Amino acid sequence: MKLSENILLSIGLIVVSIVVLLLFAFVEKKSENPLFDVRLLRDRNLSTGTIIRLITFILIAGALFSITYYSQTVLGLSAFMTGLILLPMTLGILIFSLLSPKLVGRFSHKTIMALGFIISIVGCIILAQQFTLNVTFLDVVPGMFLFGAGLGFPLALEVEMALAYVPEESQNTSSGFVTSSRNLGMSIGTAIIGIILILGAVGGMHQAVNIYAPEHVSNQQFHQDLHIYFEKLGHVNTTELRHDYSLKAKIVSLVVQKAMAVVMYVTALLLAIGFILTLTLDDRVLRRKT
Repeated sequence: MKLSENILLSIGLIVVSIVVLLLFAFVEKKSENPLFDVRLLRDRNLSTGTIIRLITFILIAGALFSITYYSQTVLGLSAFMTGLILLPMTLGILIFSLLSPKLVGRFSHKTIMALGFIISIVGCIILAQQFTLNVTFLDVVPGMFLFGAGLGFPLALEVEMALAYVPEESQNTSSGFVTSSRNLGMSIGTAIIGIILILGAVGGMHQAVNIYAPEHVSNQQFHQDLHIYFEKLGHVNTTELRHDYSLKAKIVSLVVQKAMAVVMYVTALLLAIGFILTLTLDDRVLRRKT
């Protein structure tokens, strides 16, 4: 299957999933005995908090997929070394998700969550410049740690914020709904970020031609050959290309940089959306409890 067909298939499946989800919500709304009372979503904290949690896990799944793919396919690293690269992000999430509840007494839930999104955005901006053929473990540690640390803040408080105003008799149902957003985010995160990764690589391919082979910009056969080569990129020995200064090496290097940079910038954009949504939440009842 061609690259363009893979992209269209992925987008099509995502659209179909959204349509099915909306259809389910419509049926539930009309049902006398619904599995989930969609009227609960009139609660702004519940609906917005669920979206924020969905975004959070889309980003986690997307980061795990894109960085793992980059480490193993592009850099040719083993599973152990790939896990080592992901370790700073994991530690960041763990440490700051444990720290987050302890800060609630000093700062509001909304402030802590918003700060977390800002920290993660900074991490993404740093990482956008690091993913090259010659990257080292130390190069990615600061960005990976900041990205994970920032996510740790909202991860620990999202559910509590979402359920802040839900009536006690609806807590179980609403909690299950919020939790399902985690599973949904982990499922579609890989697909969404995978599409972004491919689009970034295609954009990088055209940019590389404009920079390194401008005489072939209008050569359709050259572009077609490049796309065929790109589809086989996973089988290229990029370890050898790190010290190769040929046209092929330059193009591959730029494609890798562009693709991963696009992923990081899109991730930063989704984090910014999470930040804005966080500002719309109401945490007054939680502040009174603390």
